[in-house]
Amino acid sequence: DYIQQRVGNQTPTLGGAGGAASTGAAAVATTGLPMISYQHLPMPGYKSFELPAKTATTTLEKMKKKIEEFGRLSDTQIAALSSLMETLAVTNRYHSSKIQPDELKVISEMLETFPPTEAFPALDLARFTVSHPDAAASKNLAYWNSVIAKAVSMCEDTSGLEGPAAVAVPMLSLRLFANAFRGGPGSLQAVESQLQPVLKCCEKFIISNNKNVRLSAATLLYNVSYCLHSNEASSVIASQVVVQVDSILKNKSYETEALVRSLVALGTAAMCSPEAKETAKSLFVVSRVEMAASPHGDLAKAVAKEVYNVLQ
Repeated sequence: DYIQQRVGNQTPTLGGAGGAASTGAAAVATTGLPMISYQHLPMPGYKSFELPAKTATTTLEKMKKKIEEFGRLSDTQIAALSSLMETLAVTNRYHSSKIQPDELKVISEMLETFPPTEAFPALDLARFTVSHPDAAASKNLAYWNSVIAKAVSMCEDTSGLEGPAAVAVPMLSLRLFANAFRGGPGSLQAVESQLQPVLKCCEKFIISNNKNVRLSAATLLYNVSYCLHSNEASSVIASQVVVQVDSILKNKSYETEALVRSLVALGTAAMCSPEAKETAKSLFVVSRVEMAASPHGDLAKAVAKEVYNVLQ
């Protein structure tokens, strides 16, 4: 069912399509050109958790059914919800379709008025909607500022959450933040302005027992690092990325794909910020890099070797 889909065992792969966190086609940044050219560092663009085209309609129908079961929306709100989902389901029309203000409003109204145990379908809908170019346009900067801030606040206290919501709220919040980087200029600016609280949220859930939360955290760190590389890097933020990836390496529970993304995030943060590199040196992160990658195959080992060189 819908809930099982949200918190079940879906494992995207690097550069995969559909339900996988896929790679954006953003241009490689030209800031801080390294002396050495690497194959895996920095990353070529943002990754995101998008609505799979083949199952889009089914996924959205299940989501709508779950929201309607809560019985908290008016007929007008349900009409706006249906209209939004119809647009989102046609993924090959995103370049030309439009998202209306009343459709965006119904998401924020659910996030504001639903109890946390019932709000995760709204988070799920938000992370799909932020991937739509019109929804994520500059005109909606204030909207995404508000939605991201609400998701951050929901993550601050999850102690009372039970059942599916206990996994879904952190997972979908992290995926909303990750998708915001790639969605469009409005959502990108919104998440850039809240990197500190977003990373604080990531830190809270980085050592999760759920592999989908772990992949979400790794992908968020990956996107934060690419953001830093593409712009003037904040040494504070870059150092926080290093510290969080070091926690991942120490934990030794991350699956291959999540570990690879974490390593790429570490290497990119160190490449674009001398302070972050010094943070890594002070924590002796380099001593854990290749050891952490060794059980995870050739790609992980190749990335780890490049990260090792960057950290020297």
